[in-house]
Amino acid sequence: MTFSPSWFAIGLVTGLILLLAQLFNQKALVLSLAAILLLNLIGLPRDWLGKEIYQWLYPLQVNRTSFIAGMVPTILVGARMLLPAPLLGVIPAALVILIVNYSYIGILRGVRMGPVDGFLTIALSIITITTIWTLVHRLTDAWEDFVIVPRTVALTMAGFLGLTAVQWVYNPDRIITGNTDRFIGVASNPQFVAVLFGIGLVMVIWLAANDKRKFLPFYTMLAIPSGVALLATGSRTGLLMFLLGLCFLGVRRFGRMILILPMLGFALMLMVQLANAVGLGLPFDRFISGGDTRTVAWSTLIRQFMSSPIIGVGQVDAGYSENSYLLAAAAYGIPSIILLIAFVAASFYLLMRTMRACAPWPTLNLQCDLILGTFAAYFAGTLVEGYLVGRVNATLVLITAMIATTKILNDRATALNEEQAWEAEADSAVPAESALT
Repeated sequence: MTFSPSWFAIGLVTGLILLLAQLFNQKALVLSLAAILLLNLIGLPRDWLGKEIYQWLYPLQVNRTSFIAGMVPTILVGARMLLPAPLLGVIPAALVILIVNYSYIGILRGVRMGPVDGFLTIALSIITITTIWTLVHRLTDAWEDFVIVPRTVALTMAGFLGLTAVQWVYNPDRIITGNTDRFIGVASNPQFVAVLFGIGLVMVIWLAANDKRKFLPFYTMLAIPSGVALLATGSRTGLLMFLLGLCFLGVRRFGRMILILPMLGFALMLMVQLANAVGLGLPFDRFISGGDTRTVAWSTLIRQFMSSPIIGVGQVDAGYSENSYLLAAAAYGIPSIILLIAFVAASFYLLMRTMRACAPWPTLNLQCDLILGTFAAYFAGTLVEGYLVGRVNATLVLITAMIATTKILNDRATALNEEQAWEAEADSAVPAESALT
């Protein structure tokens, strides 16, 4: 990870432009949030031999980290100026644990790959998480504002497809990679596209059903190429994440039986590949279409962890990234896997608290369905992809935004419940007081 002062300055100017836009219209914060998500999705693509693929965005792709380092803190300063600190609330435990894990990873990266790499890993993770938390809070002033995060994701997907379309005009051969020509767009890896579009399509469908009718044509036109892009990535993981999230959206309408198919699919895939990774051959391989891309990866990650269980062998030497938890253990040792499990536990604890707090309010069912579907798809994907570990990326931005949304929804629903309980208690005390008089 290198640092470019010139691209840092360009990022700083971009942040100032977005800051000025916020001063004229506070909803311009959506553009800031979308810009952060999009820039963390853009990456330096490589072919199957590891050779760089030169696209029209190459200067930005290779200097993306420096650009983000200049832009994101500027946006944070602007958002803090517009939003008084007391209104920000307490940052969720899940995000605190995530910051601690990235700090630990940054320290080890600093030792192995140099102090600049380690410092940027720590600084960018802290600043990015804090900025997303602040922006989501600033944008969510009323109940109807809970569409802001899915709208941001939809806007990001549209921007990504637009940038890819430009590259397609110049040279369509450079938006695909690998022996099977998998779609990467302007990202560095087809799996990154699949994960974001798998979850993003769930959000787009939810928006098409629940957002203002005037936006329906946009969501419809976005869903079609996004679905094609997801299929073009060739990612079974992304497709299963989409189906799982979509099924959770339909649980309230169709019942829990709708979850059986995608959950069985995930369970079968995990069972077969984990069994193969530890040397137990099962006769179910024929039920899984496509090549086995996990057995060797998981076996290697387990061996790497066993060779250095305390601090790991580093993300480069880990070799594979087909499971976030195995990757954390192999690359950064036992402390990282403990922190990662704690993050998942804290996230689902917050989710369960929010579901209980919103239960008395049927008007909040739609928000709960979206959060539940997003969490299910995201964390299911971590079982077969390593996006929960390593550098700051689009998936970190996405889950931070969703955790922030969940925490705000929980706080406000809890406040409503307390207010209702107080009013009920006050009403029940009136007759008793009258009787005494």
